[in-house]
Amino acid sequence: MNGERGLSTYLSNDSPIQGGGRETNWLVTPPRPEGLLFVVFTAPERDFRSYEREFQRMLYSVRLVAN
Repeated sequence: MNGERGLSTYLSNDSPIQGGGRETNWLVTPPRPEGLLFVVFTAPERDFRSYEREFQRMLYSVRLVAN
């Protein structure tokens, strides 16, 4: 975000939606001096790869403005 490096990890769990199966969550935390900011992208585990490129495009489009 904002062209800065951050931390990211992939998490997997059972979907809270009944019959939803497994889901993958991509957790991204950029460095912010004023506190913690995080973004989570979620998709069904079987479909995550097909969404990942769009998730990256959304993440790279974020611009944070300092107060």
